Amino acid sequence: MIETDVLVIGGGVAGLLAAAKAADEGVEVVIVDRGSGASYQSSGVIDVMGCLPEGEITLSPLEGVTQTIECLPQHPYSVISSERSVADVIKEATKCLLDMASTHEVRFDGNIEKNVILLNTIGSFKITCFYQSTMSGGTLNKLDGASLLVVGFNGLAGFNPRFCASGFKHFASKFNVELRKADGVKLSLPALRDFNLTFIELARMIDKDEFREILAKKLRDETVKGNTSHIALPTLGLRKHYESMRILREETEAEVFELVSPPPSVPAQRLMRALEEGVAEKGVRILRGYKAVGFKSEGRRVMSVILDSGGKHFPAKAGAYILATGKFIGGGLVEEEDKVKEAVFNLPLYDERGKALRGQKIPRLLARSPFPQGGHPLMGCGVKVNAQMKPVVEGEVVYENLFVAGSLISGYSYVREKSGMGVATATGYVAGISAAIYVG
Repeated sequence: MIETDVLVIGGGVAGLLAAAKAADEGVEVVIVDRGSGASYQSSGVIDVMGCLPEGEITLSPLEGVTQTIECLPQHPYSVISSERSVADVIKEATKCLLDMASTHEVRFDGNIEKNVILLNTIGSFKITCFYQSTMSGGTLNKLDGASLLVVGFNGLAGFNPRFCASGFKHFASKFNVELRKADGVKLSLPALRDFNLTFIELARMIDKDEFREILAKKLRDETVKGNTSHIALPTLGLRKHYESMRILREETEAEVFELVSPPPSVPAQRLMRALEEGVAEKGVRILRGYKAVGFKSEGRRVMSVILDSGGKHFPAKAGAYILATGKFIGGGLVEEEDKVKEAVFNLPLYDERGKALRGQKIPRLLARSPFPQGGHPLMGCGVKVNAQMKPVVEGEVVYENLFVAGSLISGYSYVREKSGMGVATATGYVAGISAAIYVG
């Protein structure tokens, strides 16, 4: 049986930040995690707020947060702001995350005052606030007048460098940035297979000295041939990314950077590894392969959580519990008889406007278009919380020693807003403090 002061259910960014902050407050913390969730599938950058409630892009994250609070009272940022400065919480929470990451060799650039536009591996762009320093050379504002070479590899599935180069030139013009030239090239190297190479596999190969040396020479030849000033790569490696960036820049005399990538994202793997190492240094235990499947309670107190591992069930007891299981990818929300349900505590669910779902079937929570501008209503559903991140129903706390963090919380759509990591970080931070205070 597991016994601890604070039990965190879920090992994504929200759960890790909650655990880190609770540990900083001097309490014993254990994380139980069934496996990699949505944070592992993220881009590895930190979005605070990329779009205004009306859908317009904003280059000021905090201004976006302010407008969101004014327009959307159910939003997690609005809930936090009812008792404290949400701007201060976001600043403190992101500093906690970035400090842990940088201590473990994942450094970030950017600041809370300004969003930047980064290029990605599908020929489009991403708006974000903090980004890994390996991406720094690819911020759109630095590419005005650049001669850009987008580099792909034979066998790397899902990445077309020529298509990306064309897309970059198009989108750059929309932001009044003129690329002098944008070309794409696909390299064929002896160590590469001609099919089924993933981004993760390529990253591991770039970590190897011999492969990196061959790549550097190939890139130098391409740079000279095309008079290239900037080189965009799908990845710079999994563990030796800074060394790779330095060597390739020295060899080519060009600004080498990596693109933001969709799942499986190498930068996300780096970030999660760094955060896990960071919380472990704080004394937090992370137990993998444990799925929370039920609980026992007395009145308004959770007494234990039932964990499943390898088909065996056993209890985990704590003074406080933090639920950070995510939405559908992480398993926090599940489908049951065509309805959506919170998986562990069967907590009531609400939509983005704060209205109780009351058993609506999933098709009624989906828009007719597969990619609606306002997002699918289903993505705004979740658990309603108060300013301490305790789950509430009609203003009443459900369980005094239960706290919720991350995308399981209702009232926002991170897909539409570009606010996913920001909300995860801020709510995790507050939940960690609240849980630590509760167990005292």
